[in-house]
Amino acid sequence: MKYLAPLFITILLAIPAIGLTQKSNETQYQVLDAGNQIPYFSFASSRGDEWLIGNANELFHITKNNTYDLAPTLKENNFLSIRKIATDGQNWLVLGDSTLWNAQPDLAFLYDGMYFKNISNILYNIPDHEWIGNISGKQGLWLITTDKNIYLWHNALSELSPLELPLAFKEPRVSDIELTPITKGWLLSFIQQNGPKSIAHGYPIFDRRIFYYDGNTIQETTSLYKNISSLSAIGSNGKYAIIIGAIFSTDKLTPEFAYFESTGLEVKQIQLPKNNIFNNSLSAHRQPFLSGGRIVWTGKSWLIHDNINILEFTKASDLISYSQTEYTIINSAYGSNKQAVLVGYQKQNNSIVPKIELFTAK
Repeated sequence: MKYLAPLFITILLAIPAIGLTQKSNETQYQVLDAGNQIPYFSFASSRGDEWLIGNANELFHITKNNTYDLAPTLKENNFLSIRKIATDGQNWLVLGDSTLWNAQPDLAFLYDGMYFKNISNILYNIPDHEWIGNISGKQGLWLITTDKNIYLWHNALSELSPLELPLAFKEPRVSDIELTPITKGWLLSFIQQNGPKSIAHGYPIFDRRIFYYDGNTIQETTSLYKNISSLSAIGSNGKYAIIIGAIFSTDKLTPEFAYFESTGLEVKQIQLPKNNIFNNSLSAHRQPFLSGGRIVWTGKSWLIHDNINILEFTKASDLISYSQTEYTIINSAYGSNKQAVLVGYQKQNNSIVPKIELFTAK
C-alpha cells in the first residue's frame, strides 16, 4: 500500500479539527475517477481513535499523527468507485465497483490498517436483484443487509449465510434496516407507517420497529420502547444502545419524548424531568430529532446531531453543550478518547469543499 505524505492538518480556534486541503502543488492526493469530482465527504467509520473518511471517489485513513491516501491502492486493485465502508472495531470492509453502472458492487476488500485483502468472493452469495443496504461488524462478525435479506459473515469464512427473518421484515417499509451493535448482538430497526395513528392525527405517522438479534434468533422488541416513532435516533457505545425520540399515540395530539437504554432484551426507560433538554417545545435542542438525528459516542459523552446542530450530553437531564456548525454534516463516527469525527462539506470562496471536524468532548 502506498503511504503518501500526510495531508495538511489545521487547528481551528476553540474546536480542534482536521482539515483536508484542496489540491495544491504542496499536497497532491488521488481520486479513483478524475471525471467524478465530489465536493463533500459522506463516509466515516471508526476503530476507536482511527477513522476511514471519504466518498465514492476518495478514501483516507486518519490516525493520531498522520493522514494516508488509500485511493492509489484501491485504484491498483481496480476500484473505479467506493460504495460502502464499515468496521468491526478491528478491520474495515470496503465495497466498490470496478466498472460503471453496476447494479451491485463487485469488489470487497478487508483493510487492517496496513494491508488490503481481496474478499470479493463473498458478494457472489448475494442475488443480483437484491440491493445492499447497511453493513455493521463486531469482532470478526458482520451483518450485511439488502432490501430482502440480512446476511451473516465471519472473517474466517468464504461465504455469507442468510438469517431467518421474522415475517415483519417482509412487510412494506420506508427505510433501510439500521444495524446497531451492542455487547451481545445487534439491534435491528426500520421505519414503517402506522395506519391507525396516521388516521388519528390526520397526517402520516411513521413508527420505528426494533428487533434484537442475539447471534441465533431475531426477536421483535418494539413494544419495549413504547412504539417509538421515526422521529428518533439510535446510538451505541459498543456495550449498550440509547434510543431517544418522540412517541405518538392515537389519543394524544402532542407527542411524548422518551429516552431508553437497551442491552437487547433488557430495556430501561429513563424518566425525563420536566425541564429535560429534549421535551421543551420551544427549544432548539429538539431539532436534531425532528430532521433525522444521528447519535455517536465519544468515549466520555454522547453526541446527537443533524446537519447543523450538535448536542453533547451524558444523560437526558445533563446537557454539556449545544452548538450550530458553519458547515453541513453528512455523517459521523464514534471515538474512544473523548472524540468523534464529523464529515460533510463547507462553503469556501463561492465553492464547496469537503470538511472533517474532530470533535473533542467538553
